[in-house]
Amino acid sequence: MKSVQACPIQEISRITGDLYDLRLYAPEIARKAQPGQFLHIQTGGGLLRRPISICDVMGDIVRVIFAVRGDGTKALANQKAGEILDVLGPLGTGFHVEGKKPAVIGGGIGIFPLLFLCKQLIKPKIYLGFRTKEQMVLTDAFATFGEVHIATDDGSFGYHGRVTDLADKEDADVYYACGPAPMLRAVQKIAGDTPMQLSMEERMGCGIGGCAVCVCKVNGHYEKVCQKGPVFNGKELDLHD
Repeated sequence: MKSVQACPIQEISRITGDLYDLRLYAPEIARKAQPGQFLHIQTGGGLLRRPISICDVMGDIVRVIFAVRGDGTKALANQKAGEILDVLGPLGTGFHVEGKKPAVIGGGIGIFPLLFLCKQLIKPKIYLGFRTKEQMVLTDAFATFGEVHIATDDGSFGYHGRVTDLADKEDADVYYACGPAPMLRAVQKIAGDTPMQLSMEERMGCGIGGCAVCVCKVNGHYEKVCQKGPVFNGKELDLHD
């Protein structure tokens, strides 16, 4: 079991809509964190912790971006700089770096754990999908690490359509992706026999393997995303409807 860390909030701010940027002073977590892993944060709103993906690590600071979805994340959004949060982590299986021509594909809130990954890749081709121009975030940050291509569902910016359609002709030797299941299924089709690492967005209950809320099918067997994932070998994931 990972130990609980008492992590002071260095900064918390609203980015846009219901999205918040939280930065924690967490030296021990920062040293151990790998792209794709998550934190289990006591939010102050109820008994359950909330699992939130690591967005970035900057020295001793661990950054997460979360959307307000219920009482827990609402309570977290109301926290202030200087307050202390109980944090368990880093948890889960993250991405591992491979290949010389990586393609990174993210959709919606699934883009957030990909920023830390792109820091460790060499000139990745980055494909980001949003519903509208107004929901675009972190695009400038991603552009510091690779070539960014953007798709919007309504055509208000960049390519009009699905981000996987935009990435369909990419000549990559490895694919990394995080987003909703339909997007990940499309990535499986695009990648074919090419290596792929897919991060699941399954809703977690306890976040530490005590329940079975976040199960997915891997190689014909059901696995708990919080324990075996959230990143899986895309060839082993069964994402059929």
